[in-house]
Amino acid sequence: MKYILLFYILFVSLITFSQREDHTWYFSNTSKGLFFDYTTNAVSVTNVHSPMIEAGAYVVACDKTTGQLLFYTDGTSIWDSNHQVMPNGSSLTNAAHAMQTGLSCYFPGHPNQFLIFCTTSDINPGNVYYSILDMTLPGNGTTLNPQGDIISGSKNIYLTNQSCEGMYIVRGTGCCYWLIVPKNNSNNVSVYKIDENGVNLSNTYDVGLSVGICISVRYSYVSHKVGFGNLLGNGPSFIMDFNEATGVLSNPIQIPGIISSSSSYCGISDMEWSPNGQFLYLSKYRECPNSPGKLLQYNTFTPSTPPVLIAQVTASGTDGSMGLKLAPDGKIYHRHSNLNSYFGVVNSPDLQGISCNYSLTGFNIGTSMGMMHKFPEFLVPLEIIPVFVNDETICAGQSATLTATGALSYTWDHGLDTNSHQTVSPLTTTSYIVTGTSGGCVSSDTATVSVNPSPTPSISGTLSICSGSSTTLDAGAGYVFYNWSTSGN
Repeated sequence: MKYILLFYILFVSLITFSQREDHTWYFSNTSKGLFFDYTTNAVSVTNVHSPMIEAGAYVVACDKTTGQLLFYTDGTSIWDSNHQVMPNGSSLTNAAHAMQTGLSCYFPGHPNQFLIFCTTSDINPGNVYYSILDMTLPGNGTTLNPQGDIISGSKNIYLTNQSCEGMYIVRGTGCCYWLIVPKNNSNNVSVYKIDENGVNLSNTYDVGLSVGICISVRYSYVSHKVGFGNLLGNGPSFIMDFNEATGVLSNPIQIPGIISSSSSYCGISDMEWSPNGQFLYLSKYRECPNSPGKLLQYNTFTPSTPPVLIAQVTASGTDGSMGLKLAPDGKIYHRHSNLNSYFGVVNSPDLQGISCNYSLTGFNIGTSMGMMHKFPEFLVPLEIIPVFVNDETICAGQSATLTATGALSYTWDHGLDTNSHQTVSPLTTTSYIVTGTSGGCVSSDTATVSVNPSPTPSISGTLSICSGSSTTLDAGAGYVFYNWSTSGN
């Protein structure tokens, strides 16, 4: 039995993405990017994508099985896999200099469709909008070879106001997502449920701490904690528990020891979790008034202990510490403005303190990254549902019964009806694909009915004998069972 998922259903391990959807990184107003080898995870520089707006964070959408590029966006335009702006993919409502320029996820229950979220927040409060992308639309391609496009009338749909730059999408249980939206300079965080019915407000939580100018939200699927990074030097950054089944935020814990007296932009510009979910790495933009940025490590197992210093991006000056992103090679990449063509690298992020083995010049991309602040975001996988169907072997002229399990409703190819049980009588070996749906989750399985030709034995031997004599008959080799009988003549 062969198990097939529809291309828009992705599987995620509890620690990090486990397939190929996060191996292609596009960013910055150059064409430089990164690619992580599918087999070895070795990183190399690419030079193929269209330049985007400078700040980040971008969205790069790739198929999890093949790694094939589907689309990418900087929150203002959407490019297809041929690096052409989609016909209806320009003029997304977005702040051109926002450090969080977009997020994307699959649209549960809507095959081949994606939701793309943008914000107009750029330090100041902004609005959140979303658009619906359909990969079956021709776009810059053809009906037979579609490249995708934004659905007409489904661009820049207003969602909410007073948003911060930082937002995050968490995969929920039961085939849904949760969109987490901090509300600028308030104690409020809104959580939206994304399912087959669309995007709807679940709840707004008073977390008891000011989110300030939150430009980074990060979630760990291991610790089930979400981090909120406040860019204001005198404002709190904090972590909370998050329930993937209900979307409930609880238990806010302020990260100690990082608040300064300055109200300037001297706080946290980005965060990233270690693969084991124990450590939250903090990128402190600058140390006000005129000191360089820092990389810190916060041990959530001892939450009252301040983060430890991992590195200062330069000995003096005002070079900033910016984006952080966990890569397929298990390392965390660090964007800083000292030595502008280099990324810092945390080589062993699961280890405590300086044992994490940080290198300020861990990777040379070969050109200045200009005003790029963050690395890209990737598609968030949906929960998988286990749809199964049995294989069968029959002889020519016989029938087989196929039974699908694991979903609430089913569709079959070959013009079959929507029942979970199907009786088929193929003339030759035939494959049948069943697609199961439960809520917003869809997956498929393939049954193969193998048809063996009817046996045609040929009897040899002496077929005419005298009464009382005997003979030996041979029906030929190659059969499993032989059942002899007399004809009565």
